[in-house]
Amino acid sequence: MKYYEYLLKIKSFLKTVYNLEVLNNIDKFPLNTDRTLNEYYEQIAKKINEPESKRGNSEYNERFYVQKVKPFFVNQEVFYEVTFRIADDKIRKFDRLIAFTRLEVTENYAVKFVVSKDYIEVSNKKMPIQIIDDWEVSIRPCEFKNFEKIFSPDAKEYNKTVEYSEVMSFLTETGLNLIEIIDFPDTYYNRFRQRITQKAETTRILDLLDRSRDFIKKDFPG
Repeated sequence: MKYYEYLLKIKSFLKTVYNLEVLNNIDKFPLNTDRTLNEYYEQIAKKINEPESKRGNSEYNERFYVQKVKPFFVNQEVFYEVTFRIADDKIRKFDRLIAFTRLEVTENYAVKFVVSKDYIEVSNKKMPIQIIDDWEVSIRPCEFKNFEKIFSPDAKEYNKTVEYSEVMSFLTETGLNLIEIIDFPDTYYNRFRQRITQKAETTRILDLLDRSRDFIKKDFPG
């Protein structure tokens, strides 16, 4: 199924960018044939493709941890069923939430969502659904503090600064994680650093990444 997702993305990319038609027989790929489930996803996809203005807003302002992202396919388009929970230190079995989107959402870090509400009708039953219209990486400040404790046991709290916002924006846009950034070749890492410092006056997060990078390069134990 993962291959099918990537094949559809390749097909869409080549058509959009190069007006090139490929994989014309992809509709013959064997997919789930459960009629009720197909109808359910078709109705959701239809709602996702409608203008956001036709839906009601959900008043979410919390950070969330994404627990699972499951792709589904309608008319050779890729959509996602996202399972998530409030980003805190408590694990509650029944606090899971589900929403649907066409956006690729990271599972690496806490996120914030822009969510709207709508209804679908399947087998003569009206069902509420939630749709993720936008999202961003939003790492909890306490997680940066815990990270810094590796180097400084008396690490202080992190605040939301311009630097924080710029780093979160970079992670959202690229889909990269902090480990991948720390492992960048020098040229790419310096470009990343320059992008953040163009607007940021403080560099506490960058300093932390610098220390981590130095730690790894020198192959310190731990």
